[in-house]
Amino acid sequence: MGEKLIPKELKKVVEKMILNYEYTEMIQQYTGVSSDTIERIRKEIKPPKKRKDSIFKTIFRNKKMFLMFVQSFVKQKWVQEITEDDLEYHPSLFPEIIESDRESDVVYKITKDSEEIYVFIMLENQSTVDFLMPFRLLEYMCRLWRRHVQDNKQQARNKQFKLPAILPYCFLTEMKSRDGQQKQNF
Repeated sequence: MGEKLIPKELKKVVEKMILNYEYTEMIQQYTGVSSDTIERIRKEIKPPKKRKDSIFKTIFRNKKMFLMFVQSFVKQKWVQEITEDDLEYHPSLFPEIIESDRESDVVYKITKDSEEIYVFIMLENQSTVDFLMPFRLLEYMCRLWRRHVQDNKQQARNKQFKLPAILPYCFLTEMKSRDGQQKQNF
């Protein structure tokens, strides 16, 4: 009962910011609403979904398997020189952004010779083609960059600051062709 009530108009602003996937810190900064209250409102409008980890996520959490995958798809010298020590696994940062029957996504940050790059892998389980998939990937990439800027506030103000490259991979499974035939696409 110790929860502070906020005016309806302010609550609507907080709800809109949550639906726009703003960070709690950003909402708090602009509205003055406590993080506990923001999280309570977030749960009211977006109840947590029960999700199962897929075999895909389990496999790619393993650095060795992830490295084998990336090196087999990206045939560039710098990728072939990556070691497991260069990899840092990041749990799903924005699971609510990509609204679909998505099984899982995996994000790794690769640091090589003081340069950073993010590799984002997403597995989609859809019955039809989603023509907005490039937009959804772009949105996810922008949020990764935004997080990078927020984590490096001081450096981000300098001219020499660079955003890390992002390699997005999207796998579609169980797609149906226009004639209704089931296809497996990897």
